[in-house]
Amino acid sequence: MFSLEFIVSLHVWYELLTPVNTISKLWQSVQAHLCITLEHLCTFYSWIKEYRQIGFGKCLSDARKFIVKSSYDLLKDLKNKMEAKKKRMFDYEGGDKSIESAKSRYKTDFFDTMIDSVISMDSRFLSL
Repeated sequence: MFSLEFIVSLHVWYELLTPVNTISKLWQSVQAHLCITLEHLCTFYSWIKEYRQIGFGKCLSDARKFIVKSSYDLLKDLKNKMEAKKKRMFDYEGGDKSIESAKSRYKTDFFDTMIDSVISMDSRFLSL
């Protein structure tokens, strides 16, 4: 049984690796020009920064459309994680509960982390 998290993760990876594959093929070609490849890389970085803002909602809606179309047994909602309860010695200790939905937790734990790691590779290509 597949979960919505798995389908969304696959879709995010597909969305990221398609332009990376195109750039990689350009760099490996015999007729590769450095100026053209740098332009493609700059457009990829501008796209990835825009994708960080709007991409999660798009991936979530595309994954739900896939679930409706498919005949697989899939879970249709994101699961909330159970938090471990901490034993408190005194009543005046405030609880630091974060009230997050499963959607926002998945976005911050998976999507934003992965997109930020891709964006952080920008410094490696600045020397070109």
